[in-house]
Amino acid sequence: MKVRILERTQIVPRPLAETFRFFADPHNLQRLTPAFLNFRFLSPPPEVMHPGTVIDYQIRLYGVPVHWRTRIEIVEAPKKFVDVQEKGPYAFWRHSHTFKDIGGESTEMKDRVEYAMPLGPLGEIGYYLFVKRSLAQIFDHRESKLAEIMGDKWARAMRGNLTRSLEGRGKIALRFCMRRRTVTGSRSRDSSLEQLSLYNDTRKTTQKKRAARLL
Repeated sequence: MKVRILERTQIVPRPLAETFRFFADPHNLQRLTPAFLNFRFLSPPPEVMHPGTVIDYQIRLYGVPVHWRTRIEIVEAPKKFVDVQEKGPYAFWRHSHTFKDIGGESTEMKDRVEYAMPLGPLGEIGYYLFVKRSLAQIFDHRESKLAEIMGDKWARAMRGNLTRSLEGRGKIALRFCMRRRTVTGSRSRDSSLEQLSLYNDTRKTTQKKRAARLL
């Protein structure tokens, strides 16, 4: 049995405890799963995960319904949890989620998936034809969906704080115009240009208001 490893790293603009709670809530599994898998729970998911928790759900792989049973193996809140496949399409599946506080109200989240194909040589052919691409699509979707859920809300709040700072005092607080990390997957995105553009636009607005008051 050939065990493969898939690893992803993502920066989440939320504190460590909040990020862990989000991923440890089984209900969010459905929110982060792409629509083409037709995910649905087969029984009500638990509210809180602990070692030994079992989650039953169904997905569709290439049109075929598949019953997947996940068992939570390890929970070390708020830094780690591990789930394993008890029943499903793989010969072996073990998914480790680790979380690290990186400061600035942000969390580094790492996924490490150890998995093996079933059916021997036929499974290996299936891996190269379908599975490798599908796994990439699933994790890419999760990253973009997470950015939509968490990142956009955070970015709006940052822009609002920046605008209020400029309008109230006519200057920018340095903590907002320097570099920040956003949800990007395996790397951080430099947003200094975005913040500088916002600063320039707001400064022009402020100057116009001042000029109008002098007339």
